[in-house]
Amino acid sequence: MRLNIGLAAVLAACGGLVACAVDQASLAPQPDVRLSLHPGGAMSVPYVVCDGNLSYSDSALIGPSGGKLVFGPHVLTVPGGALQAPTMISAQVPASDTIDVQLQPQNLTFAVQATLQLGYAQCSPQPSAPVTIISVNDQLNTLLGTLPSTVSSAAEAVSAPISQLGVYAVGTK
Repeated sequence: MRLNIGLAAVLAACGGLVACAVDQASLAPQPDVRLSLHPGGAMSVPYVVCDGNLSYSDSALIGPSGGKLVFGPHVLTVPGGALQAPTMISAQVPASDTIDVQLQPQNLTFAVQATLQLGYAQCSPQPSAPVTIISVNDQLNTLLGTLPSTVSSAAEAVSAPISQLGVYAVGTK
């Protein structure tokens, strides 16, 4: 409601001072990339916007022989030899306009890299820019790194090797 009042005030002021033109391009759908500024303003996080993204969560006990954790359209594949002991691994994807996943226990390091696959078939509209998996901090406002990713257009998913659990998202290259 406050935003509407502020917008009404700006429009009223604009109408009283000068003639305002609305450019049709400003009304067009925005690109499917969100840039989130680092608190210091020096870095941005290029998220893929995903309207229609649902909340998913699951957990699995994965041991030294490896295993999979499937959570909605996303999959974490842990190969044999990656863990020394059975470990409860959980994944949480909030319902939001980005695809981000928190894998726990946070900072658990694998002896052999695991593979994280994040699906984007549920996105509307589909990403138009090339996608990748990015590593971000817990607050989702700092880009920690861009992972070497493989895109499967047929599966509408992007995959990347990960060495540790943390927070990952679908971003643009």
